[in-house]
Amino acid sequence: MTCLIYVYAILPATARAMATLARGGVTGIDGGVVGSVAAGDLAAAVSEVSSAEFEAEPLNRLVHSMDWLGPRAAQHQQVNAILFGETDALAPLSFGAVYRDRAGVSRMLTTQQQPLAAALQRLRGRAEWVASLQRDAKLALTSLEQQNAALRDLRSAIASGAPGRAYLLARQVETVQRRELLRLDGQAVAALDALIHGTDATYAESLEAGSANGLLARLSMLAPREAEPALLSTAESYRQQWLPLGYELRLTGPWPAYRFSRQEAELLRV
Repeated sequence: MTCLIYVYAILPATARAMATLARGGVTGIDGGVVGSVAAGDLAAAVSEVSSAEFEAEPLNRLVHSMDWLGPRAAQHQQVNAILFGETDALAPLSFGAVYRDRAGVSRMLTTQQQPLAAALQRLRGRAEWVASLQRDAKLALTSLEQQNAALRDLRSAIASGAPGRAYLLARQVETVQRRELLRLDGQAVAALDALIHGTDATYAESLEAGSANGLLARLSMLAPREAEPALLSTAESYRQQWLPLGYELRLTGPWPAYRFSRQEAELLRV
């Protein structure tokens, strides 16, 4: 079988994780043993993969199959999770960074030594957190009905009005509900700014309006590890304020900084 060299991440050549890789105790994609290629102050975590699947043409086709991609993406993430736990500076790559041979990886590390070293320094002691905000439409409407005076007045008018007028008032109720939900959506999203304080960088995903699952916002944040207790505390305070109004915040992490390593990943494309 002809093999290619798959790159999971870049890390300092002196990192404690290098000893773990040297022992051969980390398993990667398709059961390949993860080792390292070092050049200067940098190293790449690598394993061999089949060229029949990871050459450009078959890879571009196979990544559209979740049956094929799912387990391999999970193996990719598992390798980086192990490395993340053993070094304070890691630049994880997106799935699919492949080289012809180890010499090619070494050349890449040598030619990109300066920008990659700068990237590792920027990521040192930091992790990625992902915050997602969803609106529970039923709970949000229930909360509105309880707290909004205009809606209460309209409901009273409907209960005591003639059938024809009740229909028109019901349409007004729908208008007020839409307006007030949009207002609350905006306030709930704006309140996420409290999470950003103390982080180094933030990336807000572009979402389609009117998401079917009520997703209003998703943020990736690069945060110093020492700031994590404050981040978790802020998230809990947010939940206490907004969950009764129908807005659920989910915060996951700490993760290897995939979102904030993408620039480095582009340097490594072959």
